[in-house]
This record gives sequence, C-alpha cells and structure tokens, in this order.
Amino acid sequence: MKKCSLKNATIFGGFTLGLCNVRKCTPHLQKCLGIVGLLSGIFFFAPLTQASDLVKIRIKSQLKNVQLKGVSLSFQSKDILDPYQTVALPRLSMAEVSTEMIGAIQREWKIIFPEQNKEALRIFSNKLVVKGELVQLGMDPVPSKLYFYPTANNRIDVVAELDIESYLAGVLPSEMPASWPLEALKAQVVASRSYMRNIMNSRKAEHYHLEATIHDQVYNAINIVGANPIHRQKISRAIRETRGQYLLDPKGHVYRAFYHADCGGQTEEPEHVWAMTQKNGTVKDPFCPQSPNSIWNLELNRSELTALLKEQLGVIGDKEFKAVLITQRSASGRVSEIAVMFDHEPIKHMSAQDFRKMVGFNKLKSTNFKFQWFGDIMKVSGKGHGHGVGLCQWGARSLALAGMTYERILHRYYPYTTLRKPPVATPPLLEVPQLKMHRMSEENHKEPESSVAPKKVAL
Repeated sequence: MKKCSLKNATIFGGFTLGLCNVRKCTPHLQKCLGIVGLLSGIFFFAPLTQASDLVKIRIKSQLKNVQLKGVSLSFQSKDILDPYQTVALPRLSMAEVSTEMIGAIQREWKIIFPEQNKEALRIFSNKLVVKGELVQLGMDPVPSKLYFYPTANNRIDVVAELDIESYLAGVLPSEMPASWPLEALKAQVVASRSYMRNIMNSRKAEHYHLEATIHDQVYNAINIVGANPIHRQKISRAIRETRGQYLLDPKGHVYRAFYHADCGGQTEEPEHVWAMTQKNGTVKDPFCPQSPNSIWNLELNRSELTALLKEQLGVIGDKEFKAVLITQRSASGRVSEIAVMFDHEPIKHMSAQDFRKMVGFNKLKSTNFKFQWFGDIMKVSGKGHGHGVGLCQWGARSLALAGMTYERILHRYYPYTTLRKPPVATPPLLEVPQLKMHRMSEENHKEPESSVAPKKVAL
C-alpha cells in the first residue's frame, strides 16, 4: 500500500490538514482526515501568532498514562543538559506516555508503541513537548502542539497550546448551541474572550491558563466537527466579526465576564456566589422562562444527603443528621447560606454554591430554590440553571430573536462595562484632483479653462 504523504500540509489554527490521496490511506487515517477537514472550516485564522496570542488549555489532568495517536508525532525535551532533544515518527503511530522520577532529581518520560515492534523511548526532561499532525487523545481530535507536565504521584497534565481565536471556536459551540441567533453567539464570544483574557492575566505563573471544563469554559473541538456546515459558518462569522473585542471594567481592565444558562428571572451579583468584590450589576430578565430548565424539581434521600454532608463538612462517626436550614438569601431571592446540624456537633455553615457543588451542578441546577421534607425525602423545587451572574444565555437568545444587537445585549447584562473594539486603521490619504470650473459665456463657446488643485481626502 502506498503511504500517504503530508508534505503539502496546511496549518489551521493549531490543527493540520493533510492534502493526500485519501483512498490510499488507511481507514483510520481517512477518518482522521475527515475530522480535520471539518475542523479546517473553522480554524481559518491567521497561523502566524505572537506569544501573547497563544493560550494554554488543560484538556486532561491527573492521568496515569496518556494514549495518543497521530501522524509525524515528535517528542521533544527542553532540558538543561539536552536543550532540544527530538524523537520523531514519520507515519501514523499510536503511543502511550507515562512518567516517573529516577532518583531524586531526574524525571523520565517513557513512550511505548503498542502497534510496533519497537523499543520504548526514554526521554529525560522536566516536561515533554509533543507535536504532530492529526493528533488525537483517545478518539478526540486535539491541537497539534501539546505539553505534558508531571503532577503529584507521577500523574500527567495534558496542556494544549493554540491561538486565541481557534480556542474560541472550540468554546462557542460547547457553551451555546450554534443554531441560536448570530447576535446571541457574538455576545457569547465577547463574554468568553473577556473571561479568557482576565483568567490568563491571573494565571501567568501556572503551567496552563484555563481548564477545558465547566471550572472555566468548556473547550471541545469535537463539538465543531458535529456541527453542520451552516452552523460552522455561523461560529466562524461570530468569532470573525468580534475579533479582538473585550469587555472592560470602569478602571480599564479586562472584565471577568461570567455567564450562565438561565437566570430564572433575575441575575445575581458575584459577591453572593463566590464572595468576590467584582461588581456586575443585576437585571430583571423576563425572557428566561423559555428555557427548558426554567422550573425544575429534585428529590434527595436523607441517607444520601447525610453521607454527602458528612464528607463535605468533615463530620466523623455515626452522629445523627438533624436538619439543614436556609439562613440567608440575596436580593435576587437566591439562597446564599445554609446551616447544617448534626447531633453533638456545633452548627456548621456553608455557602449555597458549595452546597450545590456537593449535590451536583446538574442536579441542583441553581441556588434559586426552596425545599420541604416528606418523611425521609427532601423535595427541592427551583428556577433557572447556573450561578446567575452576568450574561443569561437564554435571555440573550430571546433578545437576539427580538432584533437586539450583540452590543446592546452585552450592555444589558454587563451594565458597568464598556466594549473595547480594536482600532480601525486610518485609511491612506490619496491625492484627488479638484476641478475649478469656469462659467461658460453664452457668447463664447470655447471650452472653459480649468486649474487642478490637489486635495487630500480620506477614502
């Protein structure tokens, strides 16, 4: 079988599209090329980027070993003794990476190839850089440049590096349906870009900038692949038409623009969720009831809740769970604080957000809830989905359907901010002749004289 050549490969925002005779590739590589071909429709942004335009995303954490596959995989070490050792594999390969300490100060990366009769590679370095084309982690496509960082107990963090606009192309369809109105998508992109830049500034000392999960923003390239061509075009357009736009706070700093699915009728201040000083402003939002999660119910068994609370609060032994009480609500009606009572224990307090995290964000969908006990069953009823701070996505959808622009949507949900757009380049001044016309005499039919005076005008 003739091997597939990727010498004419084209880079699209951290992904590689290989131009080859697909019929002569292996079935697996044909599948990879299909995925990357779809990705290329989104990742069209400028491939030449400065370091400040690159973002590092932790896409996997605390892995015992990493299984990946790709074409032309290379494993690079940036070590003091061997500053740039590279081991490259020219064809489609599968690899499994693990790490351990050798002695007190030397770290070893072990790379084995399950499908090849080949000795394991051993690279000594504090971190490992992996590059390739058509790279996949498990079955998921990932950017072409990855960093492997060791963590406690010889676990591995996998961090992808890619340009900002390509990162947003993986965030947008993960955080908001691509079928929604364009103006809502544009508002979401600006919020996501602002959140990203603010977090990047606060994590400069870390080995990654953002998590690829709900702990920051969900990033998943496979969500682009799953979109139909019309939706992919909308994603591209939303990012392109808001490129370089951020929300700024009153002091001119990039704003940490929180957002959520459904505010349940009124948004919330950050201080009531995370005890932070940033002001967002709250708005009453009558557009959210269209959300499928506007009204929800949950049942919790007493024994299940007791086990969760004991683990969360550090209650040891068989002390009996007595009660859980709502002790404080914010102005929006959301629960702010909860008190928990166990037999022979002082009353313990916890924030409603911690209580929600303990139960599960997808079960206890918001902190805008109330409950009643029916025997050993706690029946919870609530409104909205998410923390309630900042942009309400279902509200933004309704406003966009009503004809509101993304600028107005952003101003509604972030009233204390201003939208910073990149400066428009001043057009060049061109010399355009201006004709001074002379009135023609009725008695003289000669052509009028003209004088040409150059005048600078901006086109």
